This record gives sequence, C-alpha cells and structure tokens, in this order.
Amino acid sequence: MAIVLEAFLRRLTASFEAFVNSDACGFLGVREDAQKLLKTMLRIYELGIIGERHRLKHPQIDSWVADLKDAIYEVDDLIDIFVIEGGKVLLEDHPIPSSGTAKCSFKIFSCFRCAKYRHEIVYKIREINSRLKELEEASMSVITVDLLGEASPLKGSAVNFENFGFDLVDYPVGKQIEKAANGLVKSMLKSSKKKVELFGVVGMAAIGKTTLAKKVYNDEVIRENFPIRIWVSAKNQSETDLLKEIIRGAGGDPSKESATKEELVTSLGSSLTKKFLVVLDDVYTPGIWDTLLKVPLGDGVARGRVLIISRDVNVVKEMNATIHQVEKLDLDDGFELLCTEIFGYFDEDEIGLLKEIGVKIVEKCEGLPIAIKAVAGMLRTKERSEAEWEKVLERDSWSSLYRLPEEIPVALYVSYEDLPAYLKQCFLYCSLYPEDYPINRFHLIRHWIAEGLVTIPNGDIVSIEDYAEECYQELIGRNLLQISPHNCHYCLIPHGLLRTLARFLITDESVFLEGEQRLIVSLLKPKRLALSNVAKNSLDDPISVKQQRCLRTILLVNSPNVRLIDEALLQTATSLRILDLSNTGIQVLPPSIANLTHLRYLNLDRTKITDLSTLIGYLVNLQTLSLRDCQSLHKLPKTINLLYELRCLCLKGTPITHVPKGIRNLRKLNHFDGFVLGHSSEKNEGCNLDELHSLSELRYLHMENLERVKENKLGSFPLNNMASLRDMYLCWQQQVPIPVEVEGKEAEGEQEGKSPVLVQIEEPVKRPVRDWNELSPSPSVEKLVLKHYPEQEFPAWLMSSKLGTSLPNLVYLDLFICPSCTQIPPLGLLPQLKLLRISGADSIKTIGPEFLSTDESSSSTLPAFENLESLSIKQMRNLEEWSFEVSETRSKIFPNLRSLEIQNCPKLKSLPKGLGTAATSLRSLRIESAHSLTEIRNFPHLTDELVIKDNKGLLRLTDLDSLKTLTVDDCQKLKHVSNLTALQKLCLVYPPSTETFYFEELIIFWSIEFPRWVSNLMKQHYVGPKATNNLKRFELTCSLPLLKSCMEGGKNWQVVQQIPEVRVTSCDGKVYIRYSKNRHIYETNVGSEE
Repeated sequence: MAIVLEAFLRRLTASFEAFVNSDACGFLGVREDAQKLLKTMLRIYELGIIGERHRLKHPQIDSWVADLKDAIYEVDDLIDIFVIEGGKVLLEDHPIPSSGTAKCSFKIFSCFRCAKYRHEIVYKIREINSRLKELEEASMSVITVDLLGEASPLKGSAVNFENFGFDLVDYPVGKQIEKAANGLVKSMLKSSKKKVELFGVVGMAAIGKTTLAKKVYNDEVIRENFPIRIWVSAKNQSETDLLKEIIRGAGGDPSKESATKEELVTSLGSSLTKKFLVVLDDVYTPGIWDTLLKVPLGDGVARGRVLIISRDVNVVKEMNATIHQVEKLDLDDGFELLCTEIFGYFDEDEIGLLKEIGVKIVEKCEGLPIAIKAVAGMLRTKERSEAEWEKVLERDSWSSLYRLPEEIPVALYVSYEDLPAYLKQCFLYCSLYPEDYPINRFHLIRHWIAEGLVTIPNGDIVSIEDYAEECYQELIGRNLLQISPHNCHYCLIPHGLLRTLARFLITDESVFLEGEQRLIVSLLKPKRLALSNVAKNSLDDPISVKQQRCLRTILLVNSPNVRLIDEALLQTATSLRILDLSNTGIQVLPPSIANLTHLRYLNLDRTKITDLSTLIGYLVNLQTLSLRDCQSLHKLPKTINLLYELRCLCLKGTPITHVPKGIRNLRKLNHFDGFVLGHSSEKNEGCNLDELHSLSELRYLHMENLERVKENKLGSFPLNNMASLRDMYLCWQQQVPIPVEVEGKEAEGEQEGKSPVLVQIEEPVKRPVRDWNELSPSPSVEKLVLKHYPEQEFPAWLMSSKLGTSLPNLVYLDLFICPSCTQIPPLGLLPQLKLLRISGADSIKTIGPEFLSTDESSSSTLPAFENLESLSIKQMRNLEEWSFEVSETRSKIFPNLRSLEIQNCPKLKSLPKGLGTAATSLRSLRIESAHSLTEIRNFPHLTDELVIKDNKGLLRLTDLDSLKTLTVDDCQKLKHVSNLTALQKLCLVYPPSTETFYFEELIIFWSIEFPRWVSNLMKQHYVGPKATNNLKRFELTCSLPLLKSCMEGGKNWQVVQQIPEVRVTSCDGKVYIRYSKNRHIYETNVGSEE
C-alpha cells in the first residue's frame, strides 16, 4: 500500500488525459483506444477510493484493491512510455547515445512509425482496459451500495508546523514517566555490594519503556556518576556484533577488535575502565546476560549498572534484575500529555470545554503514550472546537479492523487514516528503512518525487521539491516522523509500532530482506525491495525473475560489502524508478543499466565507482543523479548532457577533472552541487559560467575550482540574472601550506639535539588581481558562502554601498578562509541577514565602522545588522581591533543578536565599547583563545551563558547583571569578577596548567584555596545583608589535589557547603564529589577509584 489509490489514480488520469489530447497520440493512431481506457480509469477512480478505505474491514475488498493496484502500476509504465519517451522520439528532439543498444519494455522506441509496433501499443492498451473493466464488474459484488456515497476524498488542513512554539523532537513524557524515572535514578545510585547491578524496565509494547529508559540515560546525575554510558539494541544482533558495539561505546577502537567471541569478551572487560551504565534495549532472552555479558562486565576493572528493556517480565526475572513495571498512563496524565503535545503547554482553565471530549479521546488511546502523541498530531490540524474533536471521536476507523495486528493500537491507524492520500504514501514509504535507521531528508524527499508519491496541486506555483518539503514537515508535525536528535537533516519513525503499522499496510507491495534472506512467497508481486546488511559482494537474485519485473525501488542500506550488481537483475527490473546503491562497494554499473528507461533516481554516493558508463545517457527520465564523495571517479561521460529530465546533480567531494561541456542542455536542473569550472589540465575542456545561461530553474548552486578559469574565459553570463537561485557556494582551491624549516635559536620548540622545527606557511598562488564581478549573486539568493577566496579585496559587489539593495533577501552568509583580504565588507547593510560567519581572514587587522556601512551609504542612520541573530568570528589570527560607536543617528546596532562567538583571535585587544548595551537581545557569548583580551565588561542584557576558554590575558569580568551561567575554562590570569548578581550556575575547569600558574604566583591553589575571585563571588551571593542567594549550582573539573580540598573538612569546604548543588570531578572523570545542601546528600568515591 505504498501507493494510495486516491492520490495515484488522480495523478495517472491527469497524465493520461494529457496524452490522449496530445499530437503524439494522434500520430500514433491510438487515440480511439486510449480514450476508451481513459473513460474506464475515470469510472474506476471512485471505486478505488472507496475500496482503499474499507480494505481492512472486508477481506474481499482487500483482495480486489490489490488486483486493481497491479493493473494501475502497469498503466503508470505505459503512460511513462507514451508521454515522455514516445513524444520525444516522434518529435526527433532527443538524440540517442552512439554506443550501446537500448531496450525498452514494449520495444517501441526505435520503430514508433512502424505499423507492427503501433499494433503492439494498441494491444497493450486494450489488454489493460480489459483488465480494468473486469475489475469494475467484480467491484459490484464486493463494494456494496451503502459504501458508494463515500467517494469524496479526505482533506487535510494546511498547517504550518514550523511555527509551533515548542520543540517537536523533545517529546513531553508525562508526569508518571517523570516520577518513575526519578525513582529509578535514585535506585541506581544507591550503594551496592554488587560490582554490577541489573535493573529492568518491563511493559507491553508502546507503553513508554524506551522513553523511561532514555529519561534515566540522559539524567544529569546519571551522566555525572557514570562517565561511560552505552545504549545498544539487542534485537537482531549477533553476539559478536553486540560485543563490538559495546566496545565501541566504551571508547574501544573498532579496527582493533578481535574476530572471535572469546577475544571480544576479553577486550570488553578491559575497555570498561570507568564507572559505566549499559542499556540493553529489546531484550528477548536472558542468555544475553548469563552467557555473554556477565563475565566480562563482572570481572572488569570498573563498577557499573545494566538497564534492561524488555516486554517479557520473565526474561528480566531470570536475569535477577530489580524490576520496574511500566504502567499505562491514567486519564489525567494522558490528557495533560495530549494538551501539551497540541498546544505546547497545559492550562486546564484555558482548555476549558475541550476537556470532556479530550478525556474521551485519551481513553480510546488505552493509556499508551505513542498513541496519545499520534492522535495529538492529528488534532493539531483540526480547529480547536468541541465539534471538530467530536468528529474525531466518532470516526468509523476506531471500530474493529479484521486484519490489524493485535499489538498495534487502533489510535495509530486512526491517525494514519486521517492523513490526506499523498501524505499516506509518503509515510508508508519511510518504513522501507530499518528500525532506528536515520533517513536523510534530502534523499527521502527525492525518493517520494521519483516514485510519483507527491505531485503539485493544481494552481500551485511552488516547485515539486518545495511541496515535498511541506509534506515532510507535516509528517513531523503530526508525530509520524521525528527529527533525529543527532542531526537535524535526518529523520526516523519515532516508534517501532508506527513502523510496524506502516510495514503491515505495505505488505502486499514491499519486501524487506535482512542479510542473506530470500523471498519465499512466490505469489507476491513486490514493487519495492529493501536490502539490509547484505554480506556477500554480489547483488544477484534475492527474489524471483518474475517478481523482479514488478520492482520500482531497490534500496540497499548497511551493505558496504556489495561490489557487483548482477547483469540479469537490471535486465529484468525494467520498471525501476529508484536505485539507491549509496555507501556500498559498487565499482561499475553493468551495461543493462541502459534498460532502466523509467529510472528517476540513481544514488551512488560514497561508492567505489570508477567509471560512469556512457550508457547513462539512456536514462532519459532520470531526475536525480547523486555522486557525492566517490573518490575513485575522475571523469563524467559526455552523455550526461542527454539527461534532459535531470533536476538534481550532486558531485561534491568527488575528484572529477571537469564537467563536460553541454551542461546547459539540462534545463530542468534546479540543484547543482559540485559544479567544477574549467579543467584540471586540458585548456579547451570544462565549463565556464556561460553554461548556466539556460539553467533558469537553478535554486542551489555549488561551484568549485573557480581559480581554474581565466578571466576572459569565466563567461559573460551574470549570475545576478538567475531569479530562482536561493543557495550559492563560491569555492576556490585551498592554498596549500608549504613546510618551511625555521632557523635560529629563537625558533619555538627548538631544543638542542632535536630535529629542526617545521612550520606550515601558506603561500598564495601568484595570479593577477581579479574583481570577480561576474559572480555577483542574484537578489533572490538567501544563502551565500565564499570559500578560500584568493584576492586581497572582496569583490566589488560585496563591498558596495548598495549591498543591501543588491542582496535584499540574504539570510545566511559565510566568509570561510579568505586569508588575503584586508578589509571587512559593509555587512551591516544586509536587511535580512540572520546568521553571519567569518573565519580564516588572517590579513584583516581591524574591524571598524565600515563593518556597519560604507561612508557613501545613505542608510547610515538606519539600524545596522537589524535582523542578525548569530555572529561567529573565528581564526582571525591578526585581528587586533574591533570597534564602532553608537551615536544619536545610529543607536540601533545588533538589536536582535542572540549569539556571539569569538574563537582563536589571539591579538584582539578588546570588544567594541557599545556592543554590550547595543545588543539588547544577547543570550549567549563564547570567547576562546583571545589571549590579548584583558576584560569583558558591561553586557547588561546578556542572560543565558558566558563561556570563556583559554584566554591567557583575561583579567576581569564585570557588569554582567543579567547573566545566569558562567563557564571559565583555563583562564589563568583571571582575578577580578564582580557584579554578577543574577548568576545561578558557575562552571570552572582548571587543568593542571592553570593550577601550576597559580602555584608560581605563590597562591598554593591546588592544596589550599580557590582563587580569590571565586571566594569573593561566593560572599556576594551568600554573605551579608546584600546577599542575593541566586547561585544555585557550582561545577568544578580539576586535578585530584584540588578535588580533595573540596571534600567535607577540606580547605575549600567552607565555600562548597554554602552552595545548594555542587559537582566536582577530576580531569580524567574517574573521581567525583556530589553535594546537595537541600537534599542532604554528600557522596564521593575518593579512595575507591584512585
């Protein structure tokens, strides 16, 4: 059910109607038969919608829908040939590659005008029409009269989920789970005679076991007490793979892992050198502990805890673990979770009249958090009224469904059923990936497009990619997809039961094979094949030849060993739309690749491909070709310029010598990542900017090796004419550092008897000065990156006083490693700029008022950096001065700046005097390795955090009236800290180098007392009538002697005992002190861990 008939039939009938009315149809002489087929499709459209809705309630309807889908897929292939291929060949505007012989399903490409093939086309149309008529007649016995009034399609509300004021990834967990997590944490922290103690979290599916375990795993106190934390899934893992994963989690080197189980067991015991917590998820047998982990964990050098997650209480009992049984949410807690998910908060008075109906909805969710969250995602799209919520409660889909597996809550199906047809297809497709597998958003969206799962609504002017992105965001907002917590560009299905539901619904169309599995059900006609952990080096016959003919998608994941694709597989699977071989060892594509005339998506990222065959030119329907990071690929075939349907070409990270001339023919290209200009050696080969002249739909352009192209060869086409362009990357080759021997006695680090010191000196490549005005971006550009820009002056268009009007939409700007530039552009003129990064501009010594605007600028009285939210200045090793003045004519500078980061600017003497008062929205300030900076003062609006690290000359911090968190890491000379009255959290990191410095200053820091400023700060908060008592938490990372001085009775105990919460940790993380004044907790492992 990866396709949903309502959406699929709508798209096919529209496409086929367009063909029927086209000149190609008339020329072929098939219009009469095509019109008959179209009429049949229009009649069966409503029957298909009704059948789809009721297939889980009636077995006969389920079987009829499956047969209809098989026929519809064939219509899709037929339309593909008629509309795309047939029309192009007939009009003779599609040249055929010179090498090789292409084939197609119906052998119609080369001889369209021959009567023999016209009859073959007519025969195929009549055959499909006959099948559809038979299905239409059969529907009369399975789709009853009372169902025929339900043909109106479901509609979903248009909701912008990006504007919700709460985090969609960090799901609320409910009071019950919060309370249970706190109790479990306390139990795990109690001292025990056992070296390794086991705890179990047990409960039925979807009840919140994993959520509870994650809450414990991420608890701050758990983090402090267990330096090594490892989470592994025991499901479908071999013993050796499980051991390897735990060793990796403990910091072991995978390349050095032994091959045998016995050697891995020994390695595991020696890897756990610190106190550890191991979470074992999805445990189904006690043997994982008794026969595998008990000995290496119990005989290791460190103490620890093991947390087991299982549905089977008997399994956990056999492991002698302390059991916590997870219970269903009660109605009150469930309703609070529902409201928090929908509204972002819980206010019973404000929710008012919705409570009664809301509690009834929660009751149907059976106390399962994942069910409540899914229903909440559905309710977000509805009007917040009793009437709308009542409609949800009265849905027919709550009633019993004959085929729905018992373990799947009906609420999940209700949430799925509420989706518009196009979203159903997109959600179901995601289940092709393995459980917990991070799905790349960029490629997922293009998979949807290639399969035809999303189409632009009539009258909508957005691109198909933008529309697919909207679908992605809506699935996130409905809690059916979740943004990966590790990378915002990836997503996953948030719970195993949602994935189980999706896989159940597509059982008749998709096959999932693990390792060396083979499909044994010969009656299935799979349309999608997902292969995971393929061990052997050849991809040949995982399914029968007859079944291969139906395939539309082949997806490989976690299969780096696959090096070859069987020739016969691609000869047979001629209906393929998607072939994803990324991250495999594929070295060459077989000649049968030319058969895949329906192919829309080909992904070879990070493969070992050495040659992209000229036969690639036969893939005339290809929309996406991704060749990122293919380190063995150096040349592209010229036939790549025959891919007229191509919309996305990705070459970044692949060392190709050049892009063949003629790329201008790819007029539908809208994403070009890694456009290499010029040629590495041949003067007359490669492309210049003129190739972009006809690519008017480009939205993303990443250009590389700009230095290759001579000035008079760069091209006459100005980029500022590209009205659709949004993201633009301009990249030159990095200047190669040359090792140079440093002579003389004063060479840093030189010692008698040792080798001469070698330093890296960047030597600029000698070239004439260029202004690069040809690269002036289009006003439509929203993101701009200049990387390794080689000149001493930025381009004139970037230094212009009219910058604000020439780039009115620019939101993101990154000036990355521009080592020769001596002056900063007037970036304050950019009206929409939100994020600015400047790094590696080593020739810039001062940043002055010109940063805000030019002298000629007529906008000098307007706010500067009016919308800037984040500013990063890094690796500017010669920057000495940054200044500006706040005047009556320009009083607003950085009014919306929230984050400022300065890193590795060792000569910077001070921050601008008016910066602290001007930046009224500043939340975070981070300064690292600014060794000439002596003070940070007068930031009255800075609230959330100040992080200072490795600032060797810093002496003073003062007038930070609103600051809540201060982190001081290795700032040796800091002596004066005052006027931090709102401070709530103080974090200090003192490595041995800092302590040694204080010892040389005759302050015996490591054995007697804190620096005076720490003591004075404590007095401000806790001593005298003006004491604020705001400081609630103190964290210190230091050497063992200083840690001991913080113990009860130690030299620094009088300071420590005043603070409500204290954490002191040794630099190696092995030794700790934990003190809680209000909870009367004092714990330390000093002595036991030394």
